[in-house]
Amino acid sequence: MKKTLVALAALAAVGAASAQSTVTLYGRLDASVGQNTLKPNAGYTAATGQTRQDPGLNVNGSNMSGNRWGMMGTEDLGGGMKAKFMLESGFNIDTGTSAQGGALFGRHSWVGVAGGFGEVRLGRQTTIAADGPWAVTGGYANYDAWSRSSATGFGNSGSVAADGVRTNNTLKYLTPTMGGFTGTFVWSPGEDGTAVTSASRYWSLGAGFVNGPINVQFAYESTNPAAVTTKAWALAGAYDLGVARLSASVQRASRLTVDDKGYALGVGVPLGPMSLDLEYASEKTDGGTKASALNIRGVYNLSKRTNVYVFFTDGTAKLGTAGEKSDLNRFQVGMRHVF
Repeated sequence: MKKTLVALAALAAVGAASAQSTVTLYGRLDASVGQNTLKPNAGYTAATGQTRQDPGLNVNGSNMSGNRWGMMGTEDLGGGMKAKFMLESGFNIDTGTSAQGGALFGRHSWVGVAGGFGEVRLGRQTTIAADGPWAVTGGYANYDAWSRSSATGFGNSGSVAADGVRTNNTLKYLTPTMGGFTGTFVWSPGEDGTAVTSASRYWSLGAGFVNGPINVQFAYESTNPAAVTTKAWALAGAYDLGVARLSASVQRASRLTVDDKGYALGVGVPLGPMSLDLEYASEKTDGGTKASALNIRGVYNLSKRTNVYVFFTDGTAKLGTAGEKSDLNRFQVGMRHVF
């Protein structure tokens, strides 16, 4: 009898501890098959070094959301305080390799504390712009058009927009929600300074308002890699009419004598178990370079956690001189599962 009582007491203690601490395993799997082509003409190739990309029919991923798996948890510290953490790993579903440069937890790796004062987090985290205004219009047209192009990628070749989605060595503070309003501050010291160059410091401020069908997000950020400061801001808003969700955003960035000006427009229409989303984005610089992209996505929900989709992108990038351009065409048919 005594042994039974001891065992019951131990189980009760374990149950009480479990009730105060939770850990959740989650993930998103997004795979597709289709074709992506990037076709610069001879003038664009000569000026930028961009080469034609035409792999033919291919298996791809992350057309609706980045592939990931992760763990997040909370512990009740008492007095309204909670310890929190998040570890999230990105991966390429078509090859099984790690994304984000091979980092084990390249999407998120932070620990923090939350209470009546708000929330403080330390570690690798997403930027305010990525969580806020860049995400409001939906789709990826703004990431296509607002980002700087490379020899293998599409975008505005003259763009100076700081389009980094995540920062390392980061302190983030989030205010409590007050009447629908929130505020966020992010600071990263860079930690790459030398005796010759200063560290690539980064800081950002954000504000948001969410109330019923209204969503408004703002972000300002400053970063100075190689002691050259880039300043950028973005403002976005959306209104859900029920029959359709309308959204729009504007973006500005400057570095030295170069200025970017970009905007995006989006509309999402629910159609029973289906939805149709469109997003158009464009950005141009004072130097005359420009990029624009149109995304169209149709989604059919098989369940609350699984859907199939069709995704189409048409984009054009141009230089300041006439006739030099690069065309992007993307068509994918895919499936996404959330767990």
